[in-house]
Amino acid sequence: KRQGYFYLDYFARLCVMTEYGKLSVEEKMSFLKDVNIFSETSEEFLLSMATLLRGLKAKSQQNIFKKGDPGDAMHVIVSGKVLIQDGSHVLSRLHTNDFFGVFALIVVWPRSAYVSADEETYVVRLSMDDFDARLSDDTGFARGILKVLIGRLRNLY
Repeated sequence: KRQGYFYLDYFARLCVMTEYGKLSVEEKMSFLKDVNIFSETSEEFLLSMATLLRGLKAKSQQNIFKKGDPGDAMHVIVSGKVLIQDGSHVLSRLHTNDFFGVFALIVVWPRSAYVSADEETYVVRLSMDDFDARLSDDTGFARGILKVLIGRLRNLY
């Protein structure tokens, strides 16, 4: 029962974020070219990704997700700023073209931190299922993910 409530609470909060469908597929493709994780992907793959991405809008101070929420998607910031926090400790501040939640594309683990909008923020969301379905379509994206993960691990030491 508790886990069922947990997921209902997560989806209720997700629904509070407003759908942001103002970006055309072409605008999403153009935007993705400037995100380093997509830098080695083909035009066809970018088109495929652009059709899958769901746009969301978060108000200032609104949680995008909480620590412990199920990790099932990566988010890329289209505009705005987010704070990644663990309690009152700010782990990172991210802005346009940055992304967060990339581990959720690889493994289903609970979120390790809180992410909230520092100002009105627009993000696009790539689900783990969509990632899995497209991973074999373009090895450049897999290389981009691996570079990011390795870079983040190196920064820990």
